[in-house]
Amino acid sequence: RLEVEGTIRAGGMCTGNARFRAGKDLYAGRGVSVDRLHVGGLVHVPDGAAYDVRTFEEVGGVVREPVDVDTPCDCEPSRLLDIDAVVASYRDDNDDAMAGLSPGQLGEGDGRSVTLDCGRYYFDRIAGGSLELVIRGRVAIFVASDFSLTGPFVVRFEPGGELDLFVDGNVVAMDTWTVGDPDRPSRLRLYVGGAGTFDLGAGGAIAAHVYAPRAELVTPGALELYGSLFARRMAVSGPLTVHYDEAILDAGDSCPMPGTCSSCRDCGNQACVDGACGLCRSDADCCAPLVCAAGRCIPEPF
Repeated sequence: RLEVEGTIRAGGMCTGNARFRAGKDLYAGRGVSVDRLHVGGLVHVPDGAAYDVRTFEEVGGVVREPVDVDTPCDCEPSRLLDIDAVVASYRDDNDDAMAGLSPGQLGEGDGRSVTLDCGRYYFDRIAGGSLELVIRGRVAIFVASDFSLTGPFVVRFEPGGELDLFVDGNVVAMDTWTVGDPDRPSRLRLYVGGAGTFDLGAGGAIAAHVYAPRAELVTPGALELYGSLFARRMAVSGPLTVHYDEAILDAGDSCPMPGTCSSCRDCGNQACVDGACGLCRSDADCCAPLVCAAGRCIPEPF
């Protein structure tokens, strides 16, 4: 089943054999074909597009009109973060030696617990059985190939701890992940550069902002995510619950705005008006799916 408290905007076909629920409106660019449909507001579908609800229908109404759904991200290959280049830049410029670590140290073993103070750490790969990371400062980890564990993976933060984890390859987890702080998901940022799978075979609880633009998220087990997820594709056969963390929208506030802009994507999620970053005038000034409220681009209120 798919349940979203706010509005669902889909450029393609909304299809499925289970329950499909939107707390507010549903925009379906190529129509609807579902078993059970619950929509608190209106269903918007183009003229001539399919509208097929087989078992149960509870909607506020159906509106036939053109449906144009903006791309909600910078998805062009040239706009994606080059994670390979980021990881490679720290191969010889890191704090491994100062911390008494080596690039091959996390490539095997089980029952490991590693405490990391503020610094940048480079590893050839992360593999083996279980692994616990204790983060005691602002930490960045760069992994040159795959991240593959057969045991549980745990990330714990001490006060002031934050982690940026860059994985140049794919991610395979055969046991549960319990990572991050659900009260502050923005403390953990996970970047996956591989074009294969981000396989969370046993599910778990992840409090993080996950950027895996070339990967397919595979999760047959129950997964609860606090934060956000950017992936090429999802193959979800178990329950998936996402609690979106709006705090990530403020992550770049300390960075100065550019002198000129060509779109809202140049303005830290705010509006580009007449070539300059400024206050939004309408929803059209904001990057989808943000909306304009009192001059600020914000997530749509529930």
